[in-house]
Amino acid sequence: MIGVVPPAYDPAVPTTAGTLPVGAPATVRAYVAELLSRHRRAFLLLITVNTVAVIASMVGPYLLGGLVERVSDRERELHLVPTAGFFLLALAVQAVFVRQVRLRGAMLGERMLADLREDFLVRSVGLPPGVLERAGTGDLLSRITTDIDRLGNAMR
Repeated sequence: MIGVVPPAYDPAVPTTAGTLPVGAPATVRAYVAELLSRHRRAFLLLITVNTVAVIASMVGPYLLGGLVERVSDRERELHLVPTAGFFLLALAVQAVFVRQVRLRGAMLGERMLADLREDFLVRSVGLPPGVLERAGTGDLLSRITTDIDRLGNAMR
């Protein structure tokens, strides 16, 4: 994000390469952890909303299982109306929260991708000029378009 401290310089990256550098696995893991910490609140909210959606999705089978057990035990009181009411309520809650999971997941993914693009530009501008000149515009453009698009598909 604009105004955020640029990512730390990766000392494992060579300064005389003919292409743009690729981060070491430890550097990538540290960057992902830092990116998640930037969006901690949205990520925790997404996990919470997803948890509610999953719990709501388990209510229906639980209610139907109880109904099947009562039928197999030959009980007279099946309580169909309250069971159907709870089932419909759980279905409605699940539908609302699944929609929220999709919406919040997409919003979080787009924010993280925007940060990723900005951080990429900050890091590429911070490289020694000779590295960018030797790499050429083709390598820079393919990193911005292809690599970040693949990350975007994976995040979505």
